[in-house]
Amino acid sequence: MVRPWLAVRIDYGRVRGAFQRVTVGAQYSREAPQVKKREAGLQSKDVPALDPEKAPRTWTEVAEFSRKLTQQDASGQTTQYGCAFAFYGWFVEQFIAVQDGYYVNNENGRKDRATEATFNGPEGVALLEWWKSMIDEGICANLGRKTSDTKKAFDSGVAAMTLDSTASLRDRIDAAKGKFEVGVGFLPRANEADYQKAGTIIGGACLWILNLRPAEEQAAAWQFVKFMSSADSQAYWHIQTGYYPINAKGYNHPDDVAWREQYPQFQVAIDQLHMAPITNVTAGGLIGVFPEARQTVEAALEEAFSGAATPKEALDKAAASVTQAIQDYNDTIGQ
Repeated sequence: MVRPWLAVRIDYGRVRGAFQRVTVGAQYSREAPQVKKREAGLQSKDVPALDPEKAPRTWTEVAEFSRKLTQQDASGQTTQYGCAFAFYGWFVEQFIAVQDGYYVNNENGRKDRATEATFNGPEGVALLEWWKSMIDEGICANLGRKTSDTKKAFDSGVAAMTLDSTASLRDRIDAAKGKFEVGVGFLPRANEADYQKAGTIIGGACLWILNLRPAEEQAAAWQFVKFMSSADSQAYWHIQTGYYPINAKGYNHPDDVAWREQYPQFQVAIDQLHMAPITNVTAGGLIGVFPEARQTVEAALEEAFSGAATPKEALDKAAASVTQAIQDYNDTIGQ
């Protein structure tokens, strides 16, 4: 049985604390990052000493797995990389959170309104240094920002492991049918001790009812919200995508239970969520310029991994830019 608090955890969709109003978005889909691996590749005779049932739990293990999984042809051309991670700003947020680090000040903008980006701290720098070291070694493919490119690399065998949202799990399993088994693991931590400190941030999407619309439209929208959050809808959504249910009854729905028995990979994200403490770290950053912030962080990844700047220099530059954007936003709304 699933713990009932899963049905009411709304920290990520709630705006509160330093704000004059409380706004709650009705969540209908929730996701989290996870590492995906091609188990057929892990079982290959060419990569000994890797357990196909074990996913790497730490950054050191990711590098070790990737080193063994990287393959080259007779000419020295890499035919399979150990891993490929998209330069996606959301991944950076997650990797910082599982180190118990904040993305912005004032406890992620949850204790008071955020005024400064802090992702350039030691957690962010350590992340980029580790990631860059694997790219430089040639065991992690540099495929840029698009997650669609890393998905294709994983599906085709160019990459043995990838990092992606739970939302794409069904697509990866379907794409692998007849070719290999898809294994799933928790988002790797910098070290084993980090599993005791923090956890991943809930991602996903919310439905909003606008009070400026006519009453009959608001009433119809409320019916839609109730339909989307029902056990039947949430179980179907989980099975078809990998977004885990926001309604605890969705987990216990007979269809969902049977699906997880057939595909235990879908249980991994649920177990990872259970591990995460409810704190201002796992609630995620709260700022009014998140789209811009993510793009700025992605540009920092490109600079650092190309050698145009050190990880520290790239993140400092990005943090300064995001801090200015936050301050401009706060000034605009009079805060």
